[in-house]
Amino acid sequence: MVSGLEYIHSKDIVHQNIKPQNILISFSLPVQLKLSEFRVTSAISEASKVWMAPEILEGIDETGVAVTALATPLSDVWSLGCVFFYFLLRGEHPFGEKNAVRIFNILEGNPYLLTELITSAHYLWKLSLVADMVAKAPEERLQLIEIKKQLEFIVSYIHDLDESDCSPESLTDDGSSLLHFAAQLKSRTAPPLMAEFLSRTKHINVQDKQGRTPLDVVAGNTSQWAPVLTQQLLQRGGRYSQSPSLSDVDHLTLSALYAAHMKKQLLENVRNVCIKDSEGYEWL
Repeated sequence: MVSGLEYIHSKDIVHQNIKPQNILISFSLPVQLKLSEFRVTSAISEASKVWMAPEILEGIDETGVAVTALATPLSDVWSLGCVFFYFLLRGEHPFGEKNAVRIFNILEGNPYLLTELITSAHYLWKLSLVADMVAKAPEERLQLIEIKKQLEFIVSYIHDLDESDCSPESLTDDGSSLLHFAAQLKSRTAPPLMAEFLSRTKHINVQDKQGRTPLDVVAGNTSQWAPVLTQQLLQRGGRYSQSPSLSDVDHLTLSALYAAHMKKQLLENVRNVCIKDSEGYEWL
């Protein structure tokens, strides 16, 4: 479904009518899912409204006609997030049960059913991805390219971990470990995925072909979740492949700088130096 959206968006087309009824699923193997029933009219049915992003709903007038200009690729992302939730929860909608309640919650940005379930360990990493797709503000939603990256990671590796003897520390063909893949994700999905791998792996400091450990990869991650990932790795005994040099200090994440063992590693290699962090505090 993500690949289909990515393709039509590359052709400057917005689907505008993504809902479970418009997802075609093949009976043959391998199973294929396809998008159908693009919205070609201005009139919006009541059944379709609850699968439309808040910015679309806000533009529907009393006659049920939507302003087409409000539809964007990110409004399709919102609708697809709701469909993902529907599949994961076998028929539930993240914004409520009845249509009237759903529409009110959509306009308020309140996916209360999603919020209730996202704390469950079983659903955490899956619904974290959905949460990033159904954010009320379009600019806060994940781009398709990031969604696809995460899903490819999940499809390729989570299944293997569950169904085979593959371990997270196993190196892939390109020399990266599963932990490295998790560390490079840039949304709220990253911490729970990393936590799942940490619970499985025995070798937290496995190095790739470039000699990098997972902690090295996280240190170069610029997302808001990098500090969380750093903490998870440090708590499990994660280490950098080598002690940081003075020239590396500016490039280390703040989360790494405030880690006690990181300070120790740094000070073992740097003597009689005054270093200021981003808030002006000095290390002596």
